[in-house]
Amino acid sequence: MLLAEASYLAGDHETAVKEFERGIDLGADLEAFRLNFADAMVRSGRAELALETADPDKVPAAARARAELIRGQALTALGRLDEADAALDAARRDPGQAFEADVTRARVALARNQPAAAREILDSLGSAREQSSDYWEILAAVQIAEGDRIAAVDSFRKAIDTVTESFGARRFILSGSLAETLLSTGDVAEARRIAERLYRDARQHPLPNYLMSRVEYQSGNYQQALAYAQSLLSLQPGSPIGNTLAGAASLAMNQPAQAENYLARAVDAEPGNATARKLLAQTRLGLGSPQDALATLEPITGTDREATALAGMASIRAGDPEGAIQLFRRELAKDPDNDNVRMQLVVSLMAAGRNDEALAELGMIKSLDDAGQLRADLIEVAVHIQAGDLAEARSTATAAANARPQDPQVRNSLGALFLAANQQGDAETWFNDVLRLDPGNAAAEFNLGRIAAAGGRAEEAETRFGAVLTADPGNAVAKTALAQLAWSGGRRGDAIRRLEELRASDANALPPRILLAQYLQAEGRNADALTVAREAASAHPDNVDVVNQLGSMLLDAGQSAEALRAFERAIDLMPGNAELFLNRARAHAVAGEVDSARRDLRNALTLNPGFTSARLALIDLERRTGRLDAAAEQLELVKRESPADDPAVALLEGELLLARREPAAAIAPFETALAGGIGGRAVVGLYQARLQSGQPDALRTLEDALAANPDDVLVRVLAADQHLSLGNYDNAVRHYEALLRAQPDNGALVNNLAWLYHQKGDARAQATAERAFELAPDSPHVMDTLGWILHQRGNTARALELISGAAELAPNVAEIRYHHAVLLAETGDREGATREARAVLADETAVQYHAQAQALLERLGR
Repeated sequence: MLLAEASYLAGDHETAVKEFERGIDLGADLEAFRLNFADAMVRSGRAELALETADPDKVPAAARARAELIRGQALTALGRLDEADAALDAARRDPGQAFEADVTRARVALARNQPAAAREILDSLGSAREQSSDYWEILAAVQIAEGDRIAAVDSFRKAIDTVTESFGARRFILSGSLAETLLSTGDVAEARRIAERLYRDARQHPLPNYLMSRVEYQSGNYQQALAYAQSLLSLQPGSPIGNTLAGAASLAMNQPAQAENYLARAVDAEPGNATARKLLAQTRLGLGSPQDALATLEPITGTDREATALAGMASIRAGDPEGAIQLFRRELAKDPDNDNVRMQLVVSLMAAGRNDEALAELGMIKSLDDAGQLRADLIEVAVHIQAGDLAEARSTATAAANARPQDPQVRNSLGALFLAANQQGDAETWFNDVLRLDPGNAAAEFNLGRIAAAGGRAEEAETRFGAVLTADPGNAVAKTALAQLAWSGGRRGDAIRRLEELRASDANALPPRILLAQYLQAEGRNADALTVAREAASAHPDNVDVVNQLGSMLLDAGQSAEALRAFERAIDLMPGNAELFLNRARAHAVAGEVDSARRDLRNALTLNPGFTSARLALIDLERRTGRLDAAAEQLELVKRESPADDPAVALLEGELLLARREPAAAIAPFETALAGGIGGRAVVGLYQARLQSGQPDALRTLEDALAANPDDVLVRVLAADQHLSLGNYDNAVRHYEALLRAQPDNGALVNNLAWLYHQKGDARAQATAERAFELAPDSPHVMDTLGWILHQRGNTARALELISGAAELAPNVAEIRYHHAVLLAETGDREGATREARAVLADETAVQYHAQAQALLERLGR
């Protein structure tokens, strides 16, 4: 009991409560310390239990006023403010309790959001208030409510100076409040000093971790802010403020999926957390889910102006500008003179194409500061451009610029507006005007370079981008633009070199890596392209474009399982994007997961019913899986919405007719597709339709197409394969050699050429097979080709090693198993050879090897 009382007097209320409870367990008389026990419970956050303990009917008459005071404080903490009023009125009748009761009444007024009433109570207190830590704390809260945070900083300092408890817990909490108020005034340095001191003293306490997260976030150190927020969450799992801070930091680091996870938890734990709701809505907008953003904002739309503005933006993004218009009109009905809301209404009217109304609303804007007026002027220019009234757009733009004769940024903004509207001449005029006022302005030089490049003036564009680099040698955007210029000018090696330099100079640079991966793939350097794409995705795991690009490249490389994981990640990041579902459907189809592919395509069409690419892919899938009636049904839907000569639709119609065994009828659609520029697939379809229709020299279709377009890989591969199947080895070699000139690192093509050389007795066969093995050392077909060539040339030991490995990797390929049986027999493994030969005989799809396998068994005496 002595320990409890000492702890209470020192201000260590947690320990006091614990020791009071232990004293009761040991048989102490509660009446001896009832009110101190109740007061300690209130101060340590156990207000509900304190109410019962501080019952005025259970204490002597002389102590009832203090009991009422403690009950009033407990009821205030519980938000039961009317009951608190009654208890505090009873307490203040005793002069000894009046001061503390009035201080608590000020707290009640603040809880009711009545700072003026709270200040009136505080001002009525006598001179004793100057020595009351509670007084200064509540005064600081009143000053914050009044918007005077500088005064609040001073009051918190006085609150700390007047703390009488020796334990330090109260100073600790008040120091936290001081640091938070300093942050709100922008004094991050002083807030950091206090937060770091508190963190050194109690790094396992939630408050310092919260403050350090706030300090780092406000300093722009988002990774550190996230780390402190995560520490706070480890101490208080589910903490709304911890999740809000972690979400805000993740969002600032462009990690939207992680941000959404944290912020959704914050909203679930504290539905009234407006900050978390707005951040969550902003995150969901960035993830392409405007409907989810609207649902998040709904509880606070109309009561929070920032939330209302976000809801309007979400409505526009969701394709419902009329909803945004209604929202902002309701806001204006409440506050007709709010020019900011009116400008948001103007933007919504623009999105709905209601340009005349937008201009009328702009005319009603009454008084703006210069920044607001400039925004209104720029919006007016945009409205005139959208309405097609270029004369008015130019007139408004000139007036806005003349009103700010020395401001280059205004002219940059006007140039950007005209450039976005594809009015390069006007844009060029404004950007040149920027350079008149601010020679060397990087933004203007860069945009003039873009205009020159788009106009085919490559030399001028290069000069402009070079000027940007002269002023800013490390400008990655200009370097990337020069790489694009080099690529479009046919200087592909120079373009790749420039991008490689950017990649080496910045471990996280994203745009150059995206472009570099594309260029490397176009050059046939697929392995290098994939390395760069993986690197970009590793550095930016929450960037949906990067993850999607990685998935596409993995799919092109035949790595469908990993591609699926990438597309699933992309969908997690942006679940409302129909194109991502189409990409995942492609990966499922390659992996043979037809039902999953079909489901993804239908999901894509649910998200975007007019998504023709997804519908065409669904038609293709249904045809490939034999669901010809379903394919025909989807095709009719597309044909009703498409021009009669649409080449993509004609291609699918031809392929469907081929699948229905109507090759003669398929010829015309394939010819339409080919005339429309489809290329490879149309040529292949036309070839198959002519071949199956019995037309002579159908192979000429492929040769003619290659004469017109020598770079068509799909057609050349088919021509090579067809010549190979007909035994026209010379023609097949000609085509494979042409393919390899374009794709020298394609292991499968090198392998096929090696096999052809071997069939022709060409001395280059082994060297070519070795090259294929270097490019694709894990390919069972490549291992088999090299192994069989080595076997034919007497290198049995290495041949057995390679073909055994191939058989292990591809146990269902009959040719490899037959080759394996031969090698096992030649090296004395009669049991193994017998097992492999019998496996070939048991394979109904390996009829062409049955006679050879049977002969081998007979030689083995089996």
